[in-house]
Amino acid sequence: MCHLITVVIALRAEADVRALAVAHGLRLVAFRPPTAGLRDGEHQYATCPGQCDCGTPLGATRRSRGGRDDDEHQRAKLSKKGWGAAKIDRWLAQVDASRKKKQANHDSRTKSCEAWCDFIVAALDARIGTFGLMLHWSDGSPLEVVRRVSVDRAALSPAVLAEIEENVLYDLLS
Repeated sequence: MCHLITVVIALRAEADVRALAVAHGLRLVAFRPPTAGLRDGEHQYATCPGQCDCGTPLGATRRSRGGRDDDEHQRAKLSKKGWGAAKIDRWLAQVDASRKKKQANHDSRTKSCEAWCDFIVAALDARIGTFGLMLHWSDGSPLEVVRRVSVDRAALSPAVLAEIEENVLYDLLS
């Protein structure tokens, strides 16, 4: 049960976007299996420097209003799956420790919405064609695009990225 950030690009743009990602403290890893709902010619890549993007600022404003990261929500969900209280407590403690460690170890620039804006603008400036951004909530079930939203470059801002929804593919337009 983690957040994953993925970008969706045309395969022909992979080398260019990979170089931009590295320059912005990210990496591209082919995402398998691909999320349901992608169009022909679109390829999806995870961007995290570790195993997940828990603690990301993307969508954080929405989550702070009572999203899926709430411990009580997780506790209830895991209890329904048959987990015992001690196991849930251990898991929540591990998740919390992992988040704190990630925040201490990762470059704060890659954690900020401003840095994501810089990366997206650089990709749009490179005229790579298709560029999509998606924040997944992964709970073990197959990932799919709930809907697609077009965002014009002029409307792109850290505040917009802080409000993105989970499992919505944002098509960034130059």
